[in-house]
Amino acid sequence: MGARANEIVKDLWIGDMHAAVDPEFFKKYNIKAVVNVTPDVEMPFKNLGVEYLHLNIDDSLKEKDINKMIFYLPMAVEFIKN
Repeated sequence: MGARANEIVKDLWIGDMHAAVDPEFFKKYNIKAVVNVTPDVEMPFKNLGVEYLHLNIDDSLKEKDINKMIFYLPMAVEFIKN
């Protein structure tokens, strides 16, 4: 199916689960760090030097998931800045 991702600003991508596991996407765009905001998508490139921040949050509009996203947002922003 191929990676589905968009470059938000230079070198900052947001993508779906296909992008998260696509080695060609990682290679083409030199991806070195990932904020994984899912309960169950793999982190297949961890052993290849890609740094991950895993936030176990469902992609939903349920209040509990929105509250988790709000709680972890500062941590995700700090990870991205670094």
